[in-house]
Amino acid sequence: KKKKFLKSKMDRYLEQIIEKYKGKKNIDGFCILDDAGLLIAESGLPSKKASYISSLVKRAKLMGATIPVISIDTSNHHILIKHKDKLTVAIYKQKVDVRGEHDEDDDVYS
Repeated sequence: KKKKFLKSKMDRYLEQIIEKYKGKKNIDGFCILDDAGLLIAESGLPSKKASYISSLVKRAKLMGATIPVISIDTSNHHILIKHKDKLTVAIYKQKVDVRGEHDEDDDVYS
């Protein structure tokens, strides 16, 4: 017999994030960190940047943010970082074109 394990709210949230962003054409990578800044899941680019992401979230909390949302623009990516339900998610989106067009997936935390 297979044992059934009940999934926690965090497990379901984690699965939802991975399913939503893994393999998307405009997403170059994502990483998910726990409260301690440890890498839980990743795909694509971010692996060496996890400690920086965790540090940014901690600093945002010190500034009074209860659910920190951080947006960073680089030459190649738009990085969206959010801490919610004891998880930090960083999404590396490809830059939009110069006309500012984007798709409906711009709200990565819906």
